Amino acid sequence: MRLLILFFVLLGVIYGDVYTAKTKNGTYCIVLEANITGTIYYNKMDVKKLVEYKFTVPHGADSSGDCKGPNENQILNINFKPEEKEDLIWNINLMFTKNPDVKDKSFKLVNYHLNTDFSNSSFFNSTQPKIAFKKTGEIFEWESNRDNTAYQCSTVSLDLETSSKIDFKNLRVIAEEELKNPYFKNDTIFSLCAADTMTSDVVPIVVGACLTGLVVAVLIAYLIGRHKAKRQGYASV
Repeated sequence: MRLLILFFVLLGVIYGDVYTAKTKNGTYCIVLEANITGTIYYNKMDVKKLVEYKFTVPHGADSSGDCKGPNENQILNINFKPEEKEDLIWNINLMFTKNPDVKDKSFKLVNYHLNTDFSNSSFFNSTQPKIAFKKTGEIFEWESNRDNTAYQCSTVSLDLETSSKIDFKNLRVIAEEELKNPYFKNDTIFSLCAADTMTSDVVPIVVGACLTGLVVAVLIAYLIGRHKAKRQGYASV
């Protein structure tokens, strides 16, 4: 029973909230599905060191975007309240462009930042009313590598200034598209992140090993039972 439960847990997939950017014609150029959380470090009044704050993008957060942004880039904005009791709006900005390594429909994430608002907030008590946390370092993966391909990763982070970050769980995203509906078709081809590629290779091996072990255990139990039955038969004679 435990092996069966483990098997279904390994195969189970949980999807997240959906955020989109629409064209003027009503089609969707960007569709992103994920559970989003994050951690920021900022300066607080009367505190000499950076203070940590963890946030969660709540269900039903608003999203918008620009399918024809600067330099032909496409932009997705996710707007949310970091604290239910605070009348503040934060914004996650993701910028995509066509993947230069692929001729047809393709995309890659080229820039991102997190806009925070601490204005008149006794909860945050920040030394700055507003802070834009910009990206640091290079962006790895977050791209399609063939025509009609979306990107998928079970867990991935985007690094920000001051060691802050945005975390995406159960991420699926596609850009540079014209979709009639804000969801992924059954025939969508996904490019997996490196971590998921390793997992997809390991899971069949683990499941196969478990099934092999189960078969061996059943066979041994059968042989032992048969041997005992023979001994009992001899004893009765």
